Amino acid sequence: MRSHAFITDVTEREIYAMQLVTEACVTCAADCIQRGKPFAVANSRRLAVEKGSIVRIGRSRLTRGIHGFAALVIPVASAAAGLALANPIAQKIGFESTETFKAVCVMSFLAVSAGIVFALSRSTLHLSKPEILQVL
Repeated sequence: MRSHAFITDVTEREIYAMQLVTEACVTCAADCIQRGKPFAVANSRRLAVEKGSIVRIGRSRLTRGIHGFAALVIPVASAAAGLALANPIAQKIGFESTETFKAVCVMSFLAVSAGIVFALSRSTLHLSKPEILQVL
C-alpha cells in the first residue's frame, strides 16, 4: 500500500490522516464516502508533519511480506489439511472416502480459510500502522 494522505490531526501521541482519493479531496468540505475515516499513522522517520500536510504513506516491506505470505500459505495449508483429514472425517460420519469426498473436503477447507483471510483483511484489526514515507 503506497498512497497519499491528508494529515487531519497531530497530537503528542498520535498522528491522524485520511486517505486522498483525488487532489480535490484536500479542499473538499463535503463529507462524502470517498474521504473515509481518519486513521492513525506512524512517523518513525521523524518527519516534520503538521495538520494539513499531504504525505505519502505505506507499509514496511516486512509487513507487506508477512501479509502476502499469510494470504498464500494459510489457504494452501488448509487445503492440504482438508486432504489429510478427509479419511478420518469420512469414517467419523460414515461415508466412503472417495476422490469426490476428498475434493469436497479440500475445497471446503480452502473456502473457509480464504473467507477467514478475507474477513481479517477487511476488519478494523490492524497490528501495525501505516508509516509516513514522505512529506509532499
